Amino acid sequence: MSIFKSSENTGISKRAIAEISAFSALGCEGVAGMSAGALKSGIAGMLKRESSAKGVDVSIPKSGGVSIVIHIIAEYGADMNETGNRVCSAVKEALEGAGIETENVRTIIEGIRHSEISEQTAPSEREEAVLSLEGDELLEKIKSGFELTGIVALRDGKFSGISEGSELTSDEDAAVCADKLVDIISAERDIAVIAVYYGKNADRQTAEKIISVLSDKHEDADTEIHCAPNMEYYYVIGVE
Repeated sequence: MSIFKSSENTGISKRAIAEISAFSALGCEGVAGMSAGALKSGIAGMLKRESSAKGVDVSIPKSGGVSIVIHIIAEYGADMNETGNRVCSAVKEALEGAGIETENVRTIIEGIRHSEISEQTAPSEREEAVLSLEGDELLEKIKSGFELTGIVALRDGKFSGISEGSELTSDEDAAVCADKLVDIISAERDIAVIAVYYGKNADRQTAEKIISVLSDKHEDADTEIHCAPNMEYYYVIGVE
């Protein structure tokens, strides 16, 4: 591990420097979270708070001071320039207050989080399809947005995990079934995005439990929940 020598007797790891930087950035107005950068899908994933240090690049040039690049997700409506400058100032102040000399601090805004959606805001194409389509047409629309998909359906009192028409796993608990299903269809590959769609016979509380179980295992994945009121299936899971 690379160690930055802030004094003759003190070594500070890049990880510690990143954690100080991330904590400072998250406290700034206009910042929704930290990002590890753009995903393969072209969107920027927001890191969980405990993984926020992964959104900071730390380099230590020969000159001695540290150079920092901070990747953030900004809140919708925030002034981008002001938010970036605010983050740079806060991080620089926090590091220098900890006795760490900075040579350069830079902020990159990787994406925007829409924390509140106005009633006048039109739904996205995907959301509009989920609200209006039914049956196989709806399932195909969801599939078109993800690399991998699976269905959690209720059969004879147990939840079945289905993909490509085959039942791959089952469990009395929908979240456990979903977890097993994602393990099978993803073959333990790295996952960047997990989306759960819940149908008219399902409930959001269980969908949130499914997301919680999956995000605990795939802690760097961006997660989302969508209501599909016309969908017969209990839950459809999209993964990429």
